Amino acid sequence: MKALGFKRQLEIGELKNELTTLELPTPEPDPKQLLVKIHATCINIDDIHSAEGTFLGAAFCLLKLLKTTRVFAELMLQVLLKE
Repeated sequence: MKALGFKRQLEIGELKNELTTLELPTPEPDPKQLLVKIHATCINIDDIHSAEGTFLGAAFCLLKLLKTTRVFAELMLQVLLKE
């Protein structure tokens, strides 16, 4: 099966256009599993960041949640102080 990947593990922050087509063995499904043939797929920047160990998606979500929580808490404090 063909796959897009790296021939070696990259260091954090390293990306030198080393994505390449790899030939991998076709996986064998377990008795209650299916093997699905994919004709085409895509890769996005998050896939690249995951592969090189620099994906911060969860951290950004957490920071956004913390910021939203802080803004909400500040608004509630303003409302309570006005009463």
